[in-house]
Amino acid sequence: MERSTQLSLKNHSRETSKPKTPLNMNPTDEYFLRTLLVSLFVGVGTALIGVHLFLRRLLILGLVMPQVSLLGGLLILWITPLLRFTEKETQGGQTDSIWALTFAGALIASIPIAFWIGIKRHLRGLPIEVILGTVYVLGVGGSLLLTALGPHALDHVPKLFQGQILAVTGWDLIILMATLGIASAFLIANHRTLFAVGIDSEFTLAIGHHVTVYETLFLTTASVVMSVASVTVGPALVFAYSVCPVLGAWFLSLSVKTFVTLALLFAAVCGTGGTVIAFELDLPVGSIQLVVLALGTITSGLLSRWLFHVSWLRKGKTQN
Repeated sequence: MERSTQLSLKNHSRETSKPKTPLNMNPTDEYFLRTLLVSLFVGVGTALIGVHLFLRRLLILGLVMPQVSLLGGLLILWITPLLRFTEKETQGGQTDSIWALTFAGALIASIPIAFWIGIKRHLRGLPIEVILGTVYVLGVGGSLLLTALGPHALDHVPKLFQGQILAVTGWDLIILMATLGIASAFLIANHRTLFAVGIDSEFTLAIGHHVTVYETLFLTTASVVMSVASVTVGPALVFAYSVCPVLGAWFLSLSVKTFVTLALLFAAVCGTGGTVIAFELDLPVGSIQLVVLALGTITSGLLSRWLFHVSWLRKGKTQN
């Protein structure tokens, strides 16, 4: 049974562009494997960005950047069909390079905004929250307007607003996994320096690290991860993955190392669990993952309070 409600850019368009199914693997298994890979890579990569944003006290950026990225993707999709600049069209007006085009537009929009916000947070003037809120409102308004007025290439966008995961296949899936894999590897390999730059840039500069270089690398990496994630699973799910694993890990961790490990494990478990539950119940994957992430965060908070209460009682008995 084809899961068209959560895994297709446009049902009748994707039918003509599906790759050949490997032997001994039916279409349902293939869809499940793709969705699971997308969920794991997007979830873990976005959660890792969320950890760095949390330590920089810029967690709200996880709400703003996905929306800006989606707006950039919509702009390039809105323009290219009108200029006949896209690749060969398939049935229904969908293009073979729809995902790659969206990703390119998202990068073009998100990288300048990320650097502008990174500069503004170090300058005097309006609070950064006011600036981010304004950018978010403009991003949402622009996205809705372009979706309403745009060509057929934007027909899949309402699914992204609903938190549904798109069917990324072939080279697009390889690009997605390679991009998120390289970005995550860079963040993990340089986590100590990036954490130091985010927490205390003056101290990092004093001990000889190039703060500007590492801040530039982080903002670029964050833009890439947010862009590739937002055009695949939508802004709502990207924001959830950048916030919920971070909060869930923060409730239960006592050190930075534990904090990062728990956040990534939280994202991986929720991505896998949400995908399995959605396929078993034949429900939209993105919506189920949002519910699983929210319930996981609430459970972590309650567990943290219970552990604190037990520890406090034991400490009281020991003193008595």
